[in-house]
Amino acid sequence: MLIIDDSVEIKLAMKHSVMKDEVMQCFANRDLRRNYLGDKRDRNQTWPPTLWFIARTDSNRELKVVFLSLKDGNILLKTAHEPNDMEKRIYLKHSQRNRRYHELRNRNRQPNTSNNSTGGGVLERHKYRR
Repeated sequence: MLIIDDSVEIKLAMKHSVMKDEVMQCFANRDLRRNYLGDKRDRNQTWPPTLWFIARTDSNRELKVVFLSLKDGNILLKTAHEPNDMEKRIYLKHSQRNRRYHELRNRNRQPNTSNNSTGGGVLERHKYRR
C-alpha cells in the first residue's frame, strides 16, 4: 500500500503539481526490466534505504518517484517530481537489469515452437536429458 504523509501530499501538489493518482500510475507503469536505484549520497542515507525510479503516468508525464520500502510491505512516498536531464541519464545508465538473466527468463516463458518428441519447452527438455 502506498503511504503519503499529509505534508508530503501538500508539497507534491503545491511545489511539483503532482497528484497521488499520478504516483500510483508510475508504480503501475514502471518498466520492470529496470531496477530501483538507491541514493548513495551521505546526506540522503536512510534506513530502510531511499529508492527511486522514473516512469510515466497514464497521460505520458514523466516523474521521478522517491520512496522507502517498509518492512511490512508498504511503500512510504518521500517525493515525486519531473526528473532533470542528469537524473534521466543516471537512471538509464544504472537501472538496466542483467540482460542475460532476462533473455533466459523470457525464453523459458515463451511458448515452445520446437518439434521435439516430449512437446515440452526448455525446462521440460532439460528434465528428460540423462
